Amino acid sequence: MDANGSCCRLATDRLPNDALVALMVAAIDRGTPPCAQLLEEATSVFTAFFRGQTLAARINDAELAPLVAEALTALHRHCATFDSKAPFRAWLLDTARRVMVDYQRRQNATAGASDVTAPAPHSPGDTDGSSRTRHCERRPAGVC
Repeated sequence: MDANGSCCRLATDRLPNDALVALMVAAIDRGTPPCAQLLEEATSVFTAFFRGQTLAARINDAELAPLVAEALTALHRHCATFDSKAPFRAWLLDTARRVMVDYQRRQNATAGASDVTAPAPHSPGDTDGSSRTRHCERRPAGVC
């Protein structure tokens, strides 16, 4: 982000893909964390991506910073998967997309766990023809 809180930078302010690839390859070869310049670029891309998710109402503003941090962690954890022949920003966006998918899965699992209700009791004589009844009749007793 810049001093005005904007996550978007002009193309002239951004490092070219070749420079980003060279920084990433150097970090991978040395086995060190990506340099500050590379992390700044990645933070900008991740922030822009997740800001778009807030505008699309997929996440709340409060979730933006934790998701950017998670994406930066994923960048560090998965830097070995980087292909130096691929565009760097596209790889970053793919990383952000994967973090977003993981986040949505966690949210759905949490929401699903709180929305689950106990199934209605099933009696052996229940033959109303509902799909639940037919499904339960195929299972061993006590499984429904």
